[in-house]
This record gives sequence, structure tokens and C-alpha cells, in this order.
Amino acid sequence: MAFFGKVVGGHYVNATIDTNRKGELALNLGFKKTPNLTAEQVASWEEIIPESRGGAMGAVSKAGQAFARVALPGSAGKAASAAVESAVDSATGSSHTVRVDWADGKQSLIHLPDKHFQHMAILLKDRRIATATPSPPTTPPPPPPSGVVGTIAKLAGVGQPAPPPLPDVTEQIAKLGALRDQGILTEEEFAAKKAELLGRI
Repeated sequence: MAFFGKVVGGHYVNATIDTNRKGELALNLGFKKTPNLTAEQVASWEEIIPESRGGAMGAVSKAGQAFARVALPGSAGKAASAAVESAVDSATGSSHTVRVDWADGKQSLIHLPDKHFQHMAILLKDRRIATATPSPPTTPPPPPPSGVVGTIAKLAGVGQPAPPPLPDVTEQIAKLGALRDQGILTEEEFAAKKAELLGRI
């Protein structure tokens, strides 16, 4: 597992990140001048949450690391194995990917191990942009069964949308009766409407 953060995209790419003597998260890119993750130098930041965390990713990590060690023996295999573990850690949540907007207008994409992420979240909590978690994909309803099973299901009303609610028939008949009593409807019109309403039940 990686113990240092790393800038993986944007400005200051390949800079490593660790805690300096002042307790700040400092970028290190050799002899180049780099900012630190401090309130003075960070305008805003947000965590980039991948769509799928966990699940089969642990198995992918172990299999990928084993393959890398077999295919590339020696130090190259160890390096490839560490790269696989780092990539899977990033996807499973033991490391975090963060987009940083620097005060000078530059941007960086950073991978941070959990301890560095928690440190930054505390120090820069007022600079954090709320991140929306990805919503789960919606799946369409299954198609209705066909054949004999479908016919039985249709007759039983299984899987059929509910019919729209009917207005309260007794209330409608009462309203029609009031219209008849006021002389607005004739007895024949009242009887016809009443029969129509009762036919819907």
C-alpha cells in the first residue's frame, strides 16, 4: 500500500505528497517550487468518487499482483505488483482521488492514502466542495412472461399496472341525484348516467 500521496494529473504531476515538519501536506517535485495543501494555497477541493467500490475488486487486486510478479520477476515484478495494488486501492476506497483547485488558478488530480486524506479533510474542511455520490443505475422492469405462464399471470393481474382509480360511484350518483332534484337532469338522464357509472364497477 502506498504511504505517500501523488499528483497523478494536471499541474505538478508526479509530485509526491507527505507531511512536512510544520504538519502540512507538502508537495515534493525535486528542486521545482511547489505549493503545499494549505488554506493559503488551496482555493477548493473535492473528492472524486468512483462509481464502483469494493465487490470483486479485492480478488482482482490479488490476481493482478500475482500475475505481475510471475510475468516480471525481480524488482520489475514487485514494482508492477505495487502499481496494481495502488490502482485497486484507489478504486476500493483505501486511497482517495482528489481534485484540487489552487489559489493561482491551476488544478491537480491527486491520489492520497487514507491517513493523508483524513489529514487534508480536517485542515481544509472549509475549502471542500460537497461531492455527490453516484446514483445506482436504474434497471427496466422485466418483460412479461410469455406462453401459458404469461396468460395465467395476465389473468391473475400479476405484473400488470394498476388501473387508474375510479371516482367514488356512490358520490357521483348522489351528485347526479341532486342535479335531478334541482330539475337540471330528467329522470331518464339520471337513470342513464347511473347505469353508466354502475357499469364501470
